[in-house]
Amino acid sequence: KEVGWDFVKQSCQIMLASGQVYAGFDEEKRLSATAAIFNYSDRLAFIGAVIVGKPYRGYGLASRMMDAVERHTLTTNIPLVLIATELGRPVYERRGYQTLMQCIKMVRSKSIASSRPPLVNGYQFRPINDHNLSEILAFDTLSYGANRSRVLYSMYQAGWPGVALYNSQTNEISGFAFLGTRSGMQIIGPVVAENAEQAAALCQMLVYGKDDVFRVDSLSYQSEFREYLTVLGLSLIHI
Repeated sequence: KEVGWDFVKQSCQIMLASGQVYAGFDEEKRLSATAAIFNYSDRLAFIGAVIVGKPYRGYGLASRMMDAVERHTLTTNIPLVLIATELGRPVYERRGYQTLMQCIKMVRSKSIASSRPPLVNGYQFRPINDHNLSEILAFDTLSYGANRSRVLYSMYQAGWPGVALYNSQTNEISGFAFLGTRSGMQIIGPVVAENAEQAAALCQMLVYGKDDVFRVDSLSYQSEFREYLTVLGLSLIHI
């Protein structure tokens, strides 16, 4: 909260359960910096929560935190991925990271409950539960191209509700989405689906009947998905 991040207790629990988290402390044993790395099997590793407290900035702590998390992949040589803020971008670029695409955030800031549930012809919505969780994890690995089951399972264990979309004829899964809590808003994600219309329908199902503030993140190439989100009342924000 001190540095403007919207993490809550559940966010920290998910990170600790699904990744390797590092922390730096000053001489008074006060937390000064953090970083985490999440290994998606042997295909990919994601770096997150690289945070340096305001009083400790300018002393190279971000670089030291990055040194710690990067040591995890020295022997495997797997790709490292992260989402950079404008403040952190120079640190990552000096270490050889290159920008692949932009992460675009959209928020429904007005507390207006969705008046109707989504309708996708030939498909039905089901809650994510113990009976279909393994199916959800397998679908995500196939769709994402790397195994992030540990993170998704931690979200589920932390009580994040989720919804899945099934083909009514084949009974095969076509997509899913989770709904997490952050400070002051609800975060929809990850959203995984076969097309933009299905992805937006999953988001609509999660906001249906709720008057909370919602945020959805997308990548720069997902313009069609964002068009659907605009219809749902979300608009672009700059963080």
